[in-house]
Amino acid sequence: MRILIVSDLETTGGAAIACQRLTQGFIDLGADCIRAVGTMDGGSPTQEKFLLSPGKRLEGIATLAASFHCERVAETLTNCGSRRQLRLRIQDLKPDIIHIHNLHKAKWNIGLVEECARHASVAWTLHDTWSMTGRCCYPYDCEKFISGCDAACPTPREYPALEPGRIAAAWTAKKRVLESHPNITAVCPSHWMASQARRGIWHQNRVEVISNGLDLALYHPVDPVAARTALGLLPHIPTILIVADYLKERRKGGGLLEKVLAAAKSRPLQIATLGHSPPEISLPNIQHTHFGYISSDRMKAILYSAADLLLHMAPVDNLPNTVAEALACGTPVVAYATGGVPEMVKTGQTGWLADRFEAESFAAALDQALDTTQGGNSLRQSCRQFAEVHFDLARQASHYIALFQALAHPS
Repeated sequence: MRILIVSDLETTGGAAIACQRLTQGFIDLGADCIRAVGTMDGGSPTQEKFLLSPGKRLEGIATLAASFHCERVAETLTNCGSRRQLRLRIQDLKPDIIHIHNLHKAKWNIGLVEECARHASVAWTLHDTWSMTGRCCYPYDCEKFISGCDAACPTPREYPALEPGRIAAAWTAKKRVLESHPNITAVCPSHWMASQARRGIWHQNRVEVISNGLDLALYHPVDPVAARTALGLLPHIPTILIVADYLKERRKGGGLLEKVLAAAKSRPLQIATLGHSPPEISLPNIQHTHFGYISSDRMKAILYSAADLLLHMAPVDNLPNTVAEALACGTPVVAYATGGVPEMVKTGQTGWLADRFEAESFAAALDQALDTTQGGNSLRQSCRQFAEVHFDLARQASHYIALFQALAHPS
């Protein structure tokens, strides 16, 4: 089976990492995979890929237009050129299926999906809700995406930003493409995302649920004390890990961290953080070590294993890689009951959930978790068993291939 995989980024960010892992799963099963990416970073050297761009001439004109603050002209040129290049590649490659991931980081619009659907059946993995909204990745409490996003969008300047006057047209264009092309199927990592899709403009299209997977041979438990010693952490202090590309973003819940730690009763604590932007923690009896951004899977597995708990404070999320990675390493999770997270974090089995979206509720869940783990019930074995059942990469890839075969060769 020949699969053309389209994504905005190669391996930067959670969606791109999930795409890269799944592509490797396809290759391991013998599939012929080619990736089209908007930005290359060299993070998947064993995978065949090409840069999907509008071409040097159009790219130069688009850059010039943007320098004169003609962003809409630049965006139109970029999309038209990229769509043409994709069409030529599809005609040359003749894929059995086209597998789409995130598009918004490359500023591609729904026209790229429409181009794909004209040539082959399409499976679109929904890493966020962008496919069903006028512009946003997560609508929070807004439900305009059900009946129609418009200029009254409450967050038009948040990423991915869009002028309020263009939001209604963007939502309508997505709705039109999905209605016109029943051969576009949504694949959702979580049941929560599937429910959102069916409530919105995906309701007439096929919607499937296949969880994200990861290499369980890479992400596996390591002795916690040995891991802490290797990392230069204190070996016998309760250790908490927090992982996010940009923890200070509202979507990552970074603004809550110090409030949560201040409200938590447990002391002393050792905090380890991973990501591009280190949080500021200045509380008594709390030691903080920031490890920066780490791309190595093996190093991340050691960090997960070193922690007694992973804190995941995102107020909105789908099926986060960090939670799956932690569980695969035997580390339970404390999180808000948001999006698909309750499908991963089961109280008393894989972690604890805060019952309200506030710092005090999260702190109470953290204290309960520390009381349990420091009392001798680490949950490490049940976390690993849960990951083996739900996040095995080979099983995920097999489920996708079975779906692709059904879509490419309908009875």
